Amino acid sequence: MSSYSAAKETARADPLLSALPRLTEFCSAAHSEARARRTGFVQRAAKMTGKLLLALLPFGQWSAAQTALAPLAANAAQVGEPGEVAPEASQQRMTRRAVAFLQDLIRRAFAQLHTGDPVCDESLFTSFPRGPSADSTGFGLPDTLKDLGGQLGTTYEVANYPGFQLVTGPDLVQKFFEHVEQYGVEKLIGEKVTGMQVEGRVKVLQTASGREIRAKTVIITTGAQKRKLNIPGEKQLAGKGVVYCSTCDGPLFKDLPIAIIGGGNSGLEAAIEMDGVAKKVYLVSRGEWTGDEILQDKVAAAKRVEVLKHHQPVEIHGKERVEGLTVKDLQTGATHRLEVQGVFIEIGLFPQTDFLLDLVETNERGEIKVDRHGQTGVRGIFAAGDATDSHDKQIVIAAGEGAKAALATFEYLVKQV
Repeated sequence: MSSYSAAKETARADPLLSALPRLTEFCSAAHSEARARRTGFVQRAAKMTGKLLLALLPFGQWSAAQTALAPLAANAAQVGEPGEVAPEASQQRMTRRAVAFLQDLIRRAFAQLHTGDPVCDESLFTSFPRGPSADSTGFGLPDTLKDLGGQLGTTYEVANYPGFQLVTGPDLVQKFFEHVEQYGVEKLIGEKVTGMQVEGRVKVLQTASGREIRAKTVIITTGAQKRKLNIPGEKQLAGKGVVYCSTCDGPLFKDLPIAIIGGGNSGLEAAIEMDGVAKKVYLVSRGEWTGDEILQDKVAAAKRVEVLKHHQPVEIHGKERVEGLTVKDLQTGATHRLEVQGVFIEIGLFPQTDFLLDLVETNERGEIKVDRHGQTGVRGIFAAGDATDSHDKQIVIAAGEGAKAALATFEYLVKQV
């Protein structure tokens, strides 16, 4: 077995525990083998090395991985060794190109090796948590952030994110942000992306400030915004009893009276879910229900749900927390106050993708269509989180999708020549 084959088999058998020494050995073996053959061997060697570099990601071995390339780089610069026939000039050029390719792999993979080229490898614009999830894999992703935190930044408490029994939305955003800071990621906080074009293999982003960002790949994680009622008290008490996700925040209202606003699937599903959690559930809708019939039947059979059709929310009351909700009967014009401690607004959401509608394929709601890797229909453009057509809109799901999109982006870049 050749030295290259031995190194490759060892690396495959134990890629994590012995990644660094095997990578060093592999680089030297790959060079020696490449000089002895006149095939496309160097390209295969480069791809294998890229896989080993990826194996180093969990350990943060950035400088170590760069050091591991030293034997290959040094040997490639040699004309020949004592007693050895000097390699042909074509083989030297091929090997040196491989060295350059491998060094570029490291630059792509590890944030602190980011060189700030006019055309960066990856651009990610987001409002957390999707972006930092992608960034936390260690890739050098310049990210354009308009509102730091997105929906999560305005969520008072989160009870269903793994590793945290209870955490405030802003605190979780801060933890994501601090994680990103470890990798020296370039951030453009406050920039709003207004358009994107494709010029060959380069994606060109325009911002509201007039800045232009050119990148080989883009990960879109702009999220979605919940539709608002725009009534007095809603903004002031957001995250303090006014919530927009029953799955996320429902457990916080156990044995408390609440009101749910909405007559579509979102509102009906929330009523069914909270029927077994809350002390009392008022389901308020401006008209007849529009959700699926099977959901309507389940709500009608729910014991703790009181239905208020043809009622319009007028004002949410409270100082530090929600204390009540005033509704208006649209048939009689009468108003009355519901003594509730939570108001769940479930009237739908809209993805923040308006500037992309002419570029990527979306569904009827404007959500970006992606495959299971986060790839859109445009090469080099990926998306994750609530901006996509993913069925479930949860923090943990969006975070996982962000990681998948980042890995798919890295693989895409590695395969580019």
